[in-house]
Amino acid sequence: MRTVLSIALAALAVPAAADTTWLLPQAGVFCPTNGEQVLPIVVMENGGLGIDGLGCRAVRLSHGRVTSARCYANGGNVVPYDTDLLVFPSGAMLHDNVLFRRWKGRLPCPAD
Repeated sequence: MRTVLSIALAALAVPAAADTTWLLPQAGVFCPTNGEQVLPIVVMENGGLGIDGLGCRAVRLSHGRVTSARCYANGGNVVPYDTDLLVFPSGAMLHDNVLFRRWKGRLPCPAD
């Protein structure tokens, strides 16, 4: 019985440790829509994420949240981060009730 329970617990732990960066849209800059005055979201080629002024190298997406054990802030401070982030099939993202879409034009993001 203990062996079966151990195997079941190990199987449940695997998805939690699995790489979920493939859920991120293709790398690029995602600008807020409707002229919202917030920082853009940047999806990096290596699966990292620039969000809320932080640079997060390794992120995990799960149940509408993005987490990272190590994000880098201005001045080199290293902090953990956990916030809401929904990724839609279109590649658009919803964060803090603001919709972000891929921007292919010149930066900075348009102010509408």
